[in-house]
Amino acid sequence: MQCIICYDISEDKLRGRLVKYLEKFACRIQYSVFIADLSAEHQKNVKSQIRKIIKGADHPMVVLAPICQNCFIKLWKIGDFLEEQPGCIIA
Repeated sequence: MQCIICYDISEDKLRGRLVKYLEKFACRIQYSVFIADLSAEHQKNVKSQIRKIIKGADHPMVVLAPICQNCFIKLWKIGDFLEEQPGCIIA
């Protein structure tokens, strides 16, 4: 299932660690927004890992939003993603 992951973390070090982790499996579409195709099990693992990474952050905000296929194909955008890879391009 496609998932949108976005964050707002003020600490540079923790934010950098989160970005490096997300870049391993997700497509960065804006500076603080990623999209990834994650199974239910992978979503659990990602949530657990994110909790570990941001532990100690001051008022962190991370959202992981699963999007069903019907909703995913209805997504609309103007402009270009920061990076476009097969499987994460939205028309």
